[in-house]
Amino acid sequence: MVLGVFSRYADFLREEPLTVLISLGVSVILAVAYFVSGMLFSLGRPLPDHLSSIISFGFINNVLVMVLSSEFFSPIETTVAAMYTIPFFALIVPLRLYQNWAKRQGAP
Repeated sequence: MVLGVFSRYADFLREEPLTVLISLGVSVILAVAYFVSGMLFSLGRPLPDHLSSIISFGFINNVLVMVLSSEFFSPIETTVAAMYTIPFFALIVPLRLYQNWAKRQGAP
């Protein structure tokens, strides 16, 4: 899927390799902001509801965003959507650590 979308942007990415790193940085910042928003939104809720809110805020459908942005926007938006895959999977580990920490703290 990703290769099909990016085959159109091969020339752009070869000419602008820094765009990939910038897009990765933006996607990491967005992922952290989404997860923190989910945490703040669900303060005081039972732990399963709290974790569900964090997941709902943080795990966006980046494949859909990637396809739509490749159709209607520039390569930059599509690159950010593709780079969101990295924090998308990387934030599963901190989420699990947070869950274990919250259980030890006696979260409701």
